[in-house]
Amino acid sequence: MEAEIKDIIHEDASLCGQEAVLAFLDGLPGPEAMLAFESHLEVCSGCRESVNREKLFSGLLDTSLVSEPEVPLPKDFAKRVAVTAESSVVGTADRSNTLRAAVIVAVLLFLAAIAAGEKGISVASLAVEQLGVIALAVMHLVYSIGVSVAVLMRAATAPVVDGPLTLPVLALFVAVAMFIFFRSRQPGNTAN
Repeated sequence: MEAEIKDIIHEDASLCGQEAVLAFLDGLPGPEAMLAFESHLEVCSGCRESVNREKLFSGLLDTSLVSEPEVPLPKDFAKRVAVTAESSVVGTADRSNTLRAAVIVAVLLFLAAIAAGEKGISVASLAVEQLGVIALAVMHLVYSIGVSVAVLMRAATAPVVDGPLTLPVLALFVAVAMFIFFRSRQPGNTAN
C-alpha cells in the first residue's frame, strides 16, 4: 500500500492530480512524499485549490453532521408506523395470493426441470406423481370422513326422521351452520 501511495506522490511531474491531493489530505504518504507534495502546492495553483476545496467540503460535512438539530417525532410515532404497516400488508389468508404463489412455484419448478435436462424432467415427473398420490390420499380421507359423518347422522336421526318436518328442519339447521362456519372463514372477516 505504501508503494502505491509513493507512486501517486513522488517528486516528478506526476505529483499533480486528485489522487495525490486525497492521499495528502488523508495523511497516507510517508514524510518525504508529504514534504514533496507541500513543496508542489507552493507552485501548483490547481492542486492548491483542490486541497482548499476538499478541506472546505470536509469542514462543512463535519459541521452539518454535528450541528444538525434533532427532528422531533410525535409521541405515538411507532404506533402509527405499526398500524400503517399492518393495514398495508396483505396476509396469507387471501386465497388469491396463495393460488398465485402456488402457480409461481409450479412454473419455477417446471422451468428448473427443463433446465436440468432429461434427468430433471424425470425427477420432476416423479415429484408430480408423488404429489398426486398424496392429493388422492387426502381426497379419499376427506371422502371417508364425510361418509362416516353421514352414516352417524343418519343413525342418530333415524328415530326422528320419520316425522314429516324433521328432515327439512335438520337440513336447514345443517345448511345454516355450514353457512355461518364458511362465512366466518372468509378473508377480511374479523369475527374469528
